[in-house]
Amino acid sequence: MTAEALLVWCPFPDLATARHAAAMLIPQGLAACVHLFPAGESHYLWQGKLTQGLEIMTLWKTTPARWNALSTELAALHPYEVPAIFATPVSALPPACLSWLQAACSSLSE
Repeated sequence: MTAEALLVWCPFPDLATARHAAAMLIPQGLAACVHLFPAGESHYLWQGKLTQGLEIMTLWKTTPARWNALSTELAALHPYEVPAIFATPVSALPPACLSWLQAACSSLSE
């Protein structure tokens, strides 16, 4: 199966920064929707040190055609030196949902 859509996961340090990214990128047609999940605790290695902190997880709904632009813009807007931006392919979704997603992720620049 070919990916018809992508779910893009990206944590942010706070709600305001996540909301700003959503407000900047949705109108550009880079994502149809962004879910912002409440703060969760993250544990990770950074520069050789075990680190932990609260982060807001975001889940972006987009198309494979918009992946490169979305990931580039997310990285540019993101305050982290190395933001975690992961895409999960979606190979099946209802036709009406796919149509909505494709329409929302179109732009004049395509």
